[in-house]
Amino acid sequence: VFAPDQDSEKNAGVTYQILSDIYNSTDYFQIDSSRGLVFTSRMLDYELMQCHNFIVRATDSGDPALSTDVSVTVVVTDTNDNPPNFSQAVYEAFVSDLAPRGHFVTCLQASDADICDAQRLR
Repeated sequence: VFAPDQDSEKNAGVTYQILSDIYNSTDYFQIDSSRGLVFTSRMLDYELMQCHNFIVRATDSGDPALSTDVSVTVVVTDTNDNPPNFSQAVYEAFVSDLAPRGHFVTCLQASDADICDAQRLR
């Protein structure tokens, strides 16, 4: 984020901070207070939260100090970070030794928490 200040000399200095919120955004992101660069503080997980919204405040060095806020939205993209899971730990089937070739035995079900892979499960 960038917030230029039209004042001169020391009054033009701007510092940046992420405001605390109910979503604990400061646990997930940090900001370089002098340059306004936003970085992740921890791994993000699409399955837990697909979008992060937080407020960044820019404050100048004047006396009195003046500030402005901006809303930042970070959209998390899904990646293949979860393995598929069967719906049961064990499947058990009984088949007669007289069953013909191609006889239905059982149906297995699995799912994948990754939305990008759910339709490609084989």
